[in-house]
Amino acid sequence: TAQHKKPNIVISLTSFLIKEQTKEMKFTTAATADGLRLLTSLLVIGSAASMSSYRERRLANVTVAPENDNTQFHHFLAHNMTRTCSADNHATPFNNQIRGVNLGSWMVLEPWITPSMFYQFLGGDETNTAMDMYSFCEILGPEEGNKQLRRHWETWVTEELIEELAQSGAVNSLRLPVGDWMYKPYGPYIGCTDGALDYVDDLLDWAHARGLTVLFDIHGVKGSQNGFDNSGQSQDFEWTSALNTEPAG
Repeated sequence: TAQHKKPNIVISLTSFLIKEQTKEMKFTTAATADGLRLLTSLLVIGSAASMSSYRERRLANVTVAPENDNTQFHHFLAHNMTRTCSADNHATPFNNQIRGVNLGSWMVLEPWITPSMFYQFLGGDETNTAMDMYSFCEILGPEEGNKQLRRHWETWVTEELIEELAQSGAVNSLRLPVGDWMYKPYGPYIGCTDGALDYVDDLLDWAHARGLTVLFDIHGVKGSQNGFDNSGQSQDFEWTSALNTEPAG
């Protein structure tokens, strides 16, 4: 009989343990859920307090003016409607948008911009036809070349032109192409380009007086940088030739 009762005892004990374990699990689960809810509440409260503190710190440096929809920050004024800023204490001239115009063919002649300077060479051959600044000075010589260039410099860019550009409100910067020969003449430029820097100085004065900036563009260097007339000297270039791939000497 005792042998027959053992399984019942075991089963009863197992059931009891399962029930107790289930109760414990339920309690543990309930406690865990309560703990998570409490933790979540604390996090939300802490986050809200943190955000509130952050906003308070931020708003301490911000003044909102709804009447004109501007927001005054510590370092700048934000215009909400246009999404632009002004009164930036950190601004430098480099932060400004450049709206420029190019003063082409003034100091570096380009036939397509000022063809009238080259009409005099029509009908000539390759020995007496100028196609760029270099050949212009080479064919005309220093005296005649400089005479014609000075006349061009005096009439192509004038103070009246700079005033007109400034008054238009559409331009705040001038791009000035220059050649290295203006600073240290060589070859046919010697004597031919005398006085070029004096005219550049005048331009700088005119621009400065009207709040315009001037960007110097080294358009031409000795030997030509691209073989086109805008470099000062037209000549053939083969970019894959030994001239460009092997070191000199």
